[in-house]
Amino acid sequence: MFHLGKTGAHSEAYTVYNMLRYSKKPMCKDLHEKVLYILIAGRLYKDAYVVFKDNAKLISRPALKRFSSSFMRFGNINLINDVMKAIHNSGYKIGQGLFSMAITRYIAQPEKKDLLLQLLEWMSGQGYVVDPSTRNLILKNSDMFGRQQTAEILSKQHMMSRTLKTKDTSKR
Repeated sequence: MFHLGKTGAHSEAYTVYNMLRYSKKPMCKDLHEKVLYILIAGRLYKDAYVVFKDNAKLISRPALKRFSSSFMRFGNINLINDVMKAIHNSGYKIGQGLFSMAITRYIAQPEKKDLLLQLLEWMSGQGYVVDPSTRNLILKNSDMFGRQQTAEILSKQHMMSRTLKTKDTSKR
């Protein structure tokens, strides 16, 4: 499987991985992460997402970072929100850089405005807040996404940000 990955036969390596996965023999925990790296190298992001989602607890932080940043840059835009949710559900906190990359992808494709609005809604529901530079980027392009709806979502995030800051200062 690793030889297939090194020779550029990434999809074939994934096929071997699946054969091993569905066999009755137990798999080495490191294998999932190694396959994830092979799939990223082969730009098979949808398959990498499946491997990550199914084995998130076994994936190291560096592998997660590489997968998530690669997916945000090059992966299927229709799966970005699903990837964000999988990362969050795996116990990792999503950083502002990743959100910024996702939002930038959505802004580059205005026909995906509903996905952007869903991501912003989801972020609010999970306690994530848009950083000021990303917020300004969204506001600058809000005419493409519906000014009123975008303003409402960002205002919820702004209120949440103030609440989080108040909680942080009250802990001191």
